[in-house]
Amino acid sequence: MRSTATTIAASGIEILPARGSPEDIGYQAAYDMVVNQDGPTTHRPSSRKSVREHPELHDPDVFTRRWPGHEPIATLPRTGWKFRKDRERKGEQARWARPGLDLSEWHDVAIEDWWDASGFHHIGTAWYRLEWEVPQAAAGRTRLVLAFGAVDGDCAVYLDGTLAGAPDHGFEGWQEPFEIDAAPVLVPGNTVTIAVKVENYTGPAGIWRPVQLLAPA
Repeated sequence: MRSTATTIAASGIEILPARGSPEDIGYQAAYDMVVNQDGPTTHRPSSRKSVREHPELHDPDVFTRRWPGHEPIATLPRTGWKFRKDRERKGEQARWARPGLDLSEWHDVAIEDWWDASGFHHIGTAWYRLEWEVPQAAAGRTRLVLAFGAVDGDCAVYLDGTLAGAPDHGFEGWQEPFEIDAAPVLVPGNTVTIAVKVENYTGPAGIWRPVQLLAPA
């Protein structure tokens, strides 16, 4: 809603809000203009928030430390993921995690970084999707886990449209690795739809560390 607020200066002259300011167009409209644009923004400076700007977050041993005795089967690709903001929080009702979804309104995104690094400046709920062919190296494994190095924000992981896990790591768990039991769904040679809903309340967010398929050695 457009703001009609004005200011009366000491001289008694009415001062109108600057054109295009939050006071002029309304704070929600200003927020959507700057932060919640659909798709990669083009009006923001070229420098974007990236994990690569924070070498202290680099942790190459996160998987071996969290899952000792597990063998890496594959690392999921960094690129090839799709991304869509869910400002109206309709993704679950619209079944955005299901296979065969029309992705014409989705955008390319890379993981292993915050979504800001791909040009998405967003506070709220967003979804990732990946169509991934399960490698033959997973054959004969009685247990398989999808191991997430870290997701910044509350998240829920879906496999072929079914909720597979929603780790309760809270606000402080943005650096915590977690696993999803994937053996019942991941059939070697088949393509699986992996969807991750992320709810971000402040700052950068997203799947900012690698995702690996592991099996007990």
